[in-house]
Amino acid sequence: MRQLSIALGATLIAVVVGCNDGSMTGPAGDPALLDEHPSKVAAGIAGQIPLDGFLKDPGFSTAGLTKISGLVKYSIAHVAVTEAASVSCKLTVDADLWRIEERNGAWGIFNSSEHTVALAGGSGSVLRHYTIAGRNDNVVLRMVFTVTAGSVAVESMVLEKGKVVPEPMQEL
Repeated sequence: MRQLSIALGATLIAVVVGCNDGSMTGPAGDPALLDEHPSKVAAGIAGQIPLDGFLKDPGFSTAGLTKISGLVKYSIAHVAVTEAASVSCKLTVDADLWRIEERNGAWGIFNSSEHTVALAGGSGSVLRHYTIAGRNDNVVLRMVFTVTAGSVAVESMVLEKGKVVPEPMQEL
């Protein structure tokens, strides 16, 4: 009986000491990156946004639609923690566009760009105009992206005629 009491006591002590060892059981990494401050972003956040829809095409006098199909790939990295937090964001657009009546990929967009985005209020915006390869009517794809510390979203996407494609990109 005495041996059973000693064994139970030793087990109890081991459990109590083991539960209070102070070791981290959550995500490993730099504690500063685990802070919930929205301006602190772990390196290597990446994702993609599918592009699949119809856009009103101002390049044709009839009420035609253009189909867009493709991806926006993005990556976000921390730039600096200051009073005005910002992130570095890389955007790569790879898309095919075609008149709905033609059903083949007549035009294309492939563009990669990098931006430093201020996160005022936890998010920022990037405005981009993309030249459409294969078109000669001065129609461009205008996209507005919303960027946060951990994601990118397409806020709007329209075809516009008569726009000059700005280089380098514009930030809102």
